[in-house]
Amino acid sequence: MSVCQNEGYESRKTMKAAMYSCAKCMYNIGAEADKVVLLQSSLLLGFWHSEADQHVQPWYWTGISVGLCQILGLHRNPDATRRNSAITDQQRHLWRRLWWTCFFRDRWLSLTLGRPMRIDLNDCDVPMTSAADLQSDVAAIPASTAASFIPHDLSWMAQHWVTLIEMSKILGAVLKLNYQTLRARPSLAQVEALEAEIMLCQPSADVEPGLSRESVFYIHHLQLHYQTILIMFYRIYRSETPDGLDPSHQQRWQQRMRREADAAASRTNETLDMLAQEGLLEFALPMTPPLLVPAMQIHLLNCNSANPLSRRLQLNKLNTCVMVMEEFQKTYTVASIYREIFGKAVQHFYPTDIAPMDTSANIAAVPANTLHTPAPASARDAGDNGQRNSPFDASYANINTEITSDLIDSLVDETSVSDFWEAWGQLWVE
Repeated sequence: MSVCQNEGYESRKTMKAAMYSCAKCMYNIGAEADKVVLLQSSLLLGFWHSEADQHVQPWYWTGISVGLCQILGLHRNPDATRRNSAITDQQRHLWRRLWWTCFFRDRWLSLTLGRPMRIDLNDCDVPMTSAADLQSDVAAIPASTAASFIPHDLSWMAQHWVTLIEMSKILGAVLKLNYQTLRARPSLAQVEALEAEIMLCQPSADVEPGLSRESVFYIHHLQLHYQTILIMFYRIYRSETPDGLDPSHQQRWQQRMRREADAAASRTNETLDMLAQEGLLEFALPMTPPLLVPAMQIHLLNCNSANPLSRRLQLNKLNTCVMVMEEFQKTYTVASIYREIFGKAVQHFYPTDIAPMDTSANIAAVPANTLHTPAPASARDAGDNGQRNSPFDASYANINTEITSDLIDSLVDETSVSDFWEAWGQLWVE
């Protein structure tokens, strides 16, 4: 019997909902006066995605976290002029860890919610985090407790956490160069310089012998982050070109951009395959489902091919992601919504390339001449064998259906890669 069942809950999802409700209540009571504790609490609460307001909570709580950091001055270097003897090394480690965790959340939520970045690094002079910041509190934990709850290779994981923060800096640069609302058209030199930075931050995919299962998952998860950055960097140049590009080289240059984006999407699928083969999907984090969306968009775009075989192969790649989303939705509600949206998009744009399916079934590639017949209403409502409800059940009654239509259209819009995330961010706005 699982821990959740031992505690009287039906699933991880119901247990998480109960724990979040209790934690939020305690936070709102206002009995805690220590702002560092409040910052830690809001950071943790920001990882919760509720069914009622899927994206309001992470954005809301992370905003509180960033605000508290800036109120406390954690974005500044306390030793800028001289070493401040009033601050202990333990505090330095903790404050840097909290600040850079807020920074990480700010960058990736900005991507996945289509909203502006809150943190401008030009306003910050706090030193870059280090592995020691992540390990500073572990030494005080009794060895027996640490052996039960902390991976034996935490020091290795801490180094890769620093890599993740560096990658988050690169993501911010990509969002600023390619997707800011009032951005100037980038120059070829800017694009090439940022591409070189991205290449330098590529994490290793090698799995060393003796690593814990958590660390092996973390290696693959870093790869998912990196492939997402690559897709977000390259995809916009499938339809745009920078200033300074020789017109005679434009077609070949854009073909390379397209190939690089396609390759990153394919590597995302390879990573998912490894996670499934090694039984590591159970370690999925709140950020994991959104990391699949850029690759799924590429697969969907590539379905727009005159070659029936190529189209079906791309649908198979998309189907892999959808099946993994199905596994994730056992814990994360957002996965079922992503799955529903992409399923509707395939049904809408490529009905003759998929088998008859209801809204809760997997996408399945079949011969291109197969006719699409909508499933009966009773089957759509019941799901597989009448045992599974559609992801869009009563819990999602407040979804704006017009925005949902915009979402589906934006998935196959080559000219505006950010429209999907912007429409997604409005999905729960009444």
